[in-house]
Amino acid sequence: MNTDGQVKREDIEEELRAVLATPDGPVASARPRILGIAVVVVAAVSVAAYVVGRRAGRQRSTVVEVRRV
Repeated sequence: MNTDGQVKREDIEEELRAVLATPDGPVASARPRILGIAVVVVAAVSVAAYVVGRRAGRQRSTVVEVRRV
């Protein structure tokens, strides 16, 4: 902010650049590991949902037996 109390465009841009700058720290260094774990968890949940849904579908489906005379 300037001494006259008004906020100018340059002040806003400067603050945005400071906030949006790439973070350096423990989060930035752990990001690839966290992303890998997230991918594995999503894949495991997807496979589990598929298997549970398939099993439930088999239990609810009617089996029709056709015999030729």
